[in-house]
Amino acid sequence: LLSSQLYVERTLSIVAQVPATAVLDGQDLNRVLRIKEATVELTGLNITRCYSHSGQTGLSSGCVSISSGSVSIERSHIYACRAYAVGGGIFVDFRGAPPSLLLTHSTVSGSVASTYGGGIYLGAGTAVLSGSALYHNVVDGGNAELCVASDADCAASNLHLRHDHGLSACVFETSVPAGSVTTESVTTD
Repeated sequence: LLSSQLYVERTLSIVAQVPATAVLDGQDLNRVLRIKEATVELTGLNITRCYSHSGQTGLSSGCVSISSGSVSIERSHIYACRAYAVGGGIFVDFRGAPPSLLLTHSTVSGSVASTYGGGIYLGAGTAVLSGSALYHNVVDGGNAELCVASDADCAASNLHLRHDHGLSACVFETSVPAGSVTTESVTTD
């Protein structure tokens, strides 16, 4: 359990010895990670119960907030996160050098944002989403697994998007100008 967010400004690797047994829990009080100008590797983790609110330093964004640097998330599950504004599960936007995200063999689920990107908000930089799943992520009553804004580039391969409970099958929000998106083997159900 975390009593405050982890602010990362240098190279860091957090690797679970036994995948899916290590939990970073924001206790519905805090964002878990705020990453700036760092190279970060997160492997085999459960990141959950984050809440970023309007009073926090930085933008009011999800469990993992990436404002510059390079972040790799592998074999991890980010779930049950809430953002006062954008990117319920993962928020990527720049405050310095454009950031990059590599999400492989991971899930982002059950997360909520009030404005854009219930699962992932990609406001700038690049993201590669591979062999992963996004599901049950919402934006104030609508379904938005992923939002890619105009200053961002996203490549998705072997990505699965699940839309249950009567929510519309909206992959990318259209309320912001879309950035570049390339897809290969993106499935929905």
